[in-house]
Amino acid sequence: MAGERSAEQASVELELLRLIGKQGRRVPYPVSIAALMMAMMAAQVMSPWLAYGWLGVVFVVLAARWVVLGRLPEMHERPLEQRLDWAIWLSLANGLVFSVSLVAAPHLSDFQRMVQTIVLLGLCAGAVATTAGHRVVFQVFLWPVTLANALAWGLFHQPGEQHRWLDWVLSALIVFFGVILTGLARDTYRVFAESVLIRLQQNKSNQQLRQALSQAESAMAAKTRFLASASHDLRQPMHTLSLFGAALDKRPMDDEGRVIVTQMNLALQSLSSQMDALLDISKLDANVVPVNNQVFALQPWLGRLQREFQPAALRKQLLLRLDCPPEACVESDPVLLERVVRNLIDNAIKYTMRGEVAIEVNRGQDEEVWRLSVRDTGMGIPEHEQQRIFEEFYQVGNPERDRAKGLGLGLSIVTRLVDLLDLHLGLRSAPGHGSSFMLNVTAADIALVRPGAAPRQGPALPPMRVLVIDDEE
Repeated sequence: MAGERSAEQASVELELLRLIGKQGRRVPYPVSIAALMMAMMAAQVMSPWLAYGWLGVVFVVLAARWVVLGRLPEMHERPLEQRLDWAIWLSLANGLVFSVSLVAAPHLSDFQRMVQTIVLLGLCAGAVATTAGHRVVFQVFLWPVTLANALAWGLFHQPGEQHRWLDWVLSALIVFFGVILTGLARDTYRVFAESVLIRLQQNKSNQQLRQALSQAESAMAAKTRFLASASHDLRQPMHTLSLFGAALDKRPMDDEGRVIVTQMNLALQSLSSQMDALLDISKLDANVVPVNNQVFALQPWLGRLQREFQPAALRKQLLLRLDCPPEACVESDPVLLERVVRNLIDNAIKYTMRGEVAIEVNRGQDEEVWRLSVRDTGMGIPEHEQQRIFEEFYQVGNPERDRAKGLGLGLSIVTRLVDLLDLHLGLRSAPGHGSSFMLNVTAADIALVRPGAAPRQGPALPPMRVLVIDDEE
């Protein structure tokens, strides 16, 4: 603990030297003007050589402070204590030089003495800020100036002056002012030290957070690379189990065995789809999914998806409707975009109990995009849930975690694919009023669509069984 405290103290003192060095190159300019004014007043009532000689000494001290204090923070070859001692000695020299100016006090008029006192006490007050209130650096400047000023008012009086008691009161007030500044400086330095320590602790915490974040990102990247590279090895056992399940389903068995096989195949299908979703996310996070943009027409492309999802909609007595103008044509990756729309349609059918699911295509506001939306009449999504539904494993309306509704990865995959395709995904929803997911896809000229090659007609083959063998290499 002692070592930690000394390290913290050293950090505070080093920051103090930076502040003193910065102020040491700012303060000489206004202080030189104040010293020049006091020298000119003294030159009117005493030898100008003495007055301007004192001014020359002031300039020498200020120049030394400008040079030395400004370099103190960079003098790393010198011990910190030695550099702080130099700052203390220069502050003492500054205080002694300005206290000498009070030699002229007996010769000045009351007004001039007031001006001199105001200037000197103003320099003392300003030193609270320029020294951050450091006890030694500040007080070796404060008390020579303050005590000399108080003595000047208490000892030197104008001939025939009647109110000498007023001079003693001023002398006492000057000392009291020094005491007040001492307390203020102590509080200032405490706040300064606390702010430095808080900043150091914050920097340390930020460094630890960055290190922890880097470790977490490295672990996530390693996990993602593993899943992406091992996708074939992870899927292969699932395909094997599916084949065994299908083969077992074709064998004769009693009703109870048939129910068991059917449930097993359903569980395998659910597990396979969930594994596919996890592997898809891993590949997207690993940035190994390429984008191949093409120009294609939306109507036949969406029509195929409508026909594919029509049986699932009919099983729930839902109307699956497609409204797409024939001239709608976009430029994007048809495979990746299909995965986006497929997930949106699948979610809409899952969470809609009655009514319809509509796939609609309209012109965007700027005429340079087609707006593709998937709208349903389902339960809707509360506003406070609308950001969370894009998180992994988060589902609305599935507290029992029914695996028939998936893992809650569909919209997470959608957001990653949308970012990969550089698209914008919008959402409008309210509880009881359904949901509408909207995609803005870059429009393209329908004339640029390349017609697909016609299927070649080959000779008809008799029914046969085909076995595909993979050596897993």
